[in-house]
Amino acid sequence: MGVGLVLVSVYRSTGIKKAMSKMSTRAHSTITAPPWWLWTTLIHLFFITIAAAIIFSAVPGWLESRDSALSLYHESNYAVWWSGYCFLAAGVIFYALTGNVSTNKDRFMWAVVAAVAFALSTDEIGSLHERLSRVGGWWALLPFAVIGTAAFGYAIGRTVLTPTHRLSGILILCSLLIFFAIAGLEFVEHNYRIRSRFLARGSLVLEEAIELFAASLLILSAILAYRKTRPRIQQNSIVVTPSELPFVREILFLGLLLHLLIAIEWVPYLWTSRRSPDYVAGNPVFWYPLFVFVILIYHCVSNARNDTDVGAKAKWLVGAIIFFLLSTGQLYNHGYFISGFLGNVPERWYAGTLARVLWTVIPVLIYMAAIIPIRYLLSCGVLLALVIYTLDFGRAVYFEKYYILSGFLSYLCFYMLSRSGDNRLAR
Repeated sequence: MGVGLVLVSVYRSTGIKKAMSKMSTRAHSTITAPPWWLWTTLIHLFFITIAAAIIFSAVPGWLESRDSALSLYHESNYAVWWSGYCFLAAGVIFYALTGNVSTNKDRFMWAVVAAVAFALSTDEIGSLHERLSRVGGWWALLPFAVIGTAAFGYAIGRTVLTPTHRLSGILILCSLLIFFAIAGLEFVEHNYRIRSRFLARGSLVLEEAIELFAASLLILSAILAYRKTRPRIQQNSIVVTPSELPFVREILFLGLLLHLLIAIEWVPYLWTSRRSPDYVAGNPVFWYPLFVFVILIYHCVSNARNDTDVGAKAKWLVGAIIFFLLSTGQLYNHGYFISGFLGNVPERWYAGTLARVLWTVIPVLIYMAAIIPIRYLLSCGVLLALVIYTLDFGRAVYFEKYYILSGFLSYLCFYMLSRSGDNRLAR
């Protein structure tokens, strides 16, 4: 014990502690995330390769039972989550710009671009244009195309005419032209028979690849514009701190009300059997909880990036992983994907409403226990219990019940975690 005291005194008096602290700081400063364009491009290529393998019937044996979860050509899976997220990421950055500009015209300009990006994300996740086209044909899409193009055109014109944001405007224009090209490809696929089997399948892969490229252009245009207003932001990140989003709590609360309205009043009429010719896998009710869980990922990543304590960083990164799994799980049950590899997982452990509720609520409550005071954790638990009891999971299982719960849970998590830095909630 005496030797230990001597070593501690030497450690403190000789400056070793200070030197090690400097080394730690230097190491921390040299460890950076890869540039956003690199990891997003690699993920693009991964999903495009999987889609090509599936469409050309070249799926490897190890992937055969999991291919639909990774296919851009299918709906409601990890690949579609990624495609929807790319538009969502651009929309979040565009919306953050509304809080960094000084004129109302500029705020309106970026709000319009953000709204279009969010609409594209919702369409990707919820299969909106497929649903509308099945009801009224391609003509049913015309009013939305006219309104969207007019709003987008105004924003593009203003950005192009503004020297500071001209490059962003040109990139947005390019992405718009690409979306028109995608619509043209879809029209040809649905109305004309391509005799060449290779060209017919290749056009499907090309369509998905072009769409991801257009999403990357939107992200790039958003980042370039954001850097003009915030020169000191990190150069390699697309993560926006949620506190920088104007009226984020109020907007998410209004979004929750709209989500509940859709889930309760609209979703029961959207549901169709998988065997029905009118079946569309994507559903608008997926989008809100997916979106809020992404905002929670951003919250955790931002805190991990700014916190100097290693333990705190690890805690925030764990939260980012949990919310990432919950966000992707809104589209595809992770249990099905895992059982495709293991093959012996009982379906009752992950399928069904009760299992999904437990796998959603329990990890969140455990994580929140490490972040917020116990009295607020108890409040969360009571509120969630009331929602679950109100939905009455003991009776017939309806599709919308889980998404009512996940939407409410996602907003509750954001509300509590966004206030966790306030003095009133600080431990």
